[in-house]
Amino acid sequence: MGFGRFEFVLVFLIASNGVNSLDTLFELTSDTIDVACRAVKDAVQTFPLNPPYIEKVSFQLRTACGTIEFPVEQAAKLRQFRQFDVRKKTAFFVAGWIAPPDYYYTKDIIKAYNCRRDYNFVLVNTGGFITNLYANSAYHTEKLGKFLAIGLKNLGLRVDKMHLIGHSLGAHIVGIAGRYYQQLRGRKLKRITALDPARPCFVTPSVFPRLRRDDADFVDVIHSNPFLLGSEELFGDVDFFAGGYVASKPGCGISIRCSHEISVQYFAESVYPENERNFVGRQCRNLEELKAESCNGPKSIMGLGNTGVARGIHYVAVRSSPPFGVYAKAGSLFRTSQCGLCRK
Repeated sequence: MGFGRFEFVLVFLIASNGVNSLDTLFELTSDTIDVACRAVKDAVQTFPLNPPYIEKVSFQLRTACGTIEFPVEQAAKLRQFRQFDVRKKTAFFVAGWIAPPDYYYTKDIIKAYNCRRDYNFVLVNTGGFITNLYANSAYHTEKLGKFLAIGLKNLGLRVDKMHLIGHSLGAHIVGIAGRYYQQLRGRKLKRITALDPARPCFVTPSVFPRLRRDDADFVDVIHSNPFLLGSEELFGDVDFFAGGYVASKPGCGISIRCSHEISVQYFAESVYPENERNFVGRQCRNLEELKAESCNGPKSIMGLGNTGVARGIHYVAVRSSPPFGVYAKAGSLFRTSQCGLCRK
């Protein structure tokens, strides 16, 4: 695809202006942005803006009534905190590009986990290192993934007690973390969940290291904005295409930001108690079946309730408003419910 100087400047001006400018990217192709990443690859590697350092990356234990935060280098102190229960599983969530710790979808997934009693929830605070120019932020994912792996090692939980979840650039961060954790500890994490992994800078052949199928014993992926901000490539043991092999999701209209971020909403809905089977998919024999939404293979569960058995490509029908899962029961819990709130 041709790439002019004006397009190059426009892409990175948009990228530096924050969340409200994401919808403007609809007028530009994801491929063009990927070309921009390739054009500046050497520059961001040689002269990176705001290079990450481990002291600013932290684990935030997010409970219904507050936040307890420790740098990843001091993660062992988190184990000693009375609100952290080592007997429970712990979900670690990494948000995407220019999504601060209190971004709306982060609050949604925190609330969902706080409605449960069988998980600790830890938000990985990436220290503001993926909040500037997109290509520069994409380059930082490798180092941030390594910092996360160091934090996991320092925390010292069993591999079956940790579930890494990441959205967009965060999906690549958790993949790299799983890979580096294997190098540090000589064992694999049990599960990584990738929510609409970022596409620009990560199209095959990828500019920077990215999520891979072998980063954990089981890698499940939820695609919601393929071909644009999210990737259409198959990264997982199982790849769910919520709402099909199209970039726009029901209820989002032409907002690519909505379609990209709604993957977090789908997953958060599945976290609420008794919602684990809200999203039921069908395995597809090939991409043609997926495109036609005519998949009729074995059923599968998308979201937290997946048991790690499903493999391949799966189509999952979704609704245009909450609860998004077409198998949701009457009274199904989602973000407007009262559970998961502080009750002192």
